[in-house]
Order: sequence, then C-alpha cells, then structure tokens
Amino acid sequence: MWLDPLLASIDFQTRFPYQFWYSAWFADEEHPAGCRYKLVSMRLGPTGPFDLVIQVEEAGGRVTEANRVQLSGAAFEKTATMYVEGLSEAGKLTFYAVDLIKCRSAESFNRILDEAGWFKPPGG
Repeated sequence: MWLDPLLASIDFQTRFPYQFWYSAWFADEEHPAGCRYKLVSMRLGPTGPFDLVIQVEEAGGRVTEANRVQLSGAAFEKTATMYVEGLSEAGKLTFYAVDLIKCRSAESFNRILDEAGWFKPPGG
C-alpha cells in the first residue's frame, strides 16, 4: 500500500496517527484535472503535542503540504474543526473523517485508510 512521504514521520513508536480527514475530489482553475484536501494529524507520544498537516492531493498523485501547525491537546479539536469546516464551506466540499486514534501498526494504518477510501483516485 502506498504511504504518502509527508507521513513518513509516523513511526508507531514515538509518533502516532490520530485523526485524518479528506475531501471529495473537485476541480478548479489551478487544478483542472482535479484535487482534494487531506488533513493529517499525528501525536507525539501519549500526551505530547499534535501536528496537523493540511495537504492538497492532485489527481495525478502529487501531494503538497499547504500548511502545518503544532497544537496542544487542548487546542487540537477546535483548530482541526476550524480547518475542516472552513475548507468545507469555502469549497462547498464534503469531508470524510478517519479515526486512527487506536492504530498502532503500519499494517492496520494502511488497512484502515484503504477501507475508508483514502487512496481512491478521482471517480474511484
């Protein structure tokens, strides 16, 4: 299974996936072939801070990082919701959530993402 290189810092020992979101595919002037947003969160240890990464995935598979913020546990939920709702409203997009909070291995990580549609191409 393909793993986005921007996620390579998830090692399941000190950095764990937390919650992910991805939007429906859409096309705009900058991405006429299509693109979608992906929001990825990782936690450093059981009580450490969160990284929230906002990505743009193009139809051809190229993924670019649009923004990255480090957040405390207290700020995570509010900030993640702000990004998901803001992008959803601005682009009139549907977002899908993927709960990876209990995920502790690369195998289950890829299985959960695959079952959730994370890897589906446009029209897939």
